[in-house]
Amino acid sequence: MAIMLCIGAFAAGRLSLGHFARISRHSDAAIRRPWAIGGGAAVLAVALILPGYQDGLVVATLLAAPFAFIAGTYRPKHQNEVAYTWRGIGLAVVLVAVFSLLPVGRLFAYDPNATPGAPLAQGDARTELTVFRYADGTFGYELPHSNIFVTVELWQASTDGPFVVVDRSATGATLSGQPGTGVDFAKLPPYRQWWVVAVATAPDGTRTALAVAIQTGTSSKPSTVLGWLISRL
Repeated sequence: MAIMLCIGAFAAGRLSLGHFARISRHSDAAIRRPWAIGGGAAVLAVALILPGYQDGLVVATLLAAPFAFIAGTYRPKHQNEVAYTWRGIGLAVVLVAVFSLLPVGRLFAYDPNATPGAPLAQGDARTELTVFRYADGTFGYELPHSNIFVTVELWQASTDGPFVVVDRSATGATLSGQPGTGVDFAKLPPYRQWWVVAVATAPDGTRTALAVAIQTGTSSKPSTVLGWLISRL
């Protein structure tokens, strides 16, 4: 959402300045500064009060939106130009990919030597965890049949820079059950994200994570960038 707001702000600055220059019959340079400042301030106001689950990375991305608007005013759309070009669309796709998929974006990180104490299975031993939702709103989990005893554990997750990791403060799984058991996130502690780990336990007690996933949980209420900043002043 924050990345798309930045892209939309750039497009708004580009389209609005070109349109206003035509109807006011002024040059781009003559109106750019007041238009960029006013529009950037309006985008900043939106970014500050937009509700969401904020952390440092999200806040930084949202606060970049006003600067994206200002940058758009330096590439105004003139009367005989198309609003969007394939080059511009391609650049937007690349930016979304860079911020969403590469290490500078948000990634899931499972440390097999950390809290769960269950190293990830290697090669063919790894499997797929299927997540489905029951009619009553609870979630269930399924794995391919195995002759090894398997449990599904839910661990609290937290953000660590660009990563979503197993919460370092967790001393044990919040919930553990058999595959297929319904899980009602509304009845769990109000954590924003949860690691779901399918753990196989061998007869000698060795634990191995066959599959991992992450799910959104619940929180008391979404915060805003403004609230996030005030809480850290």
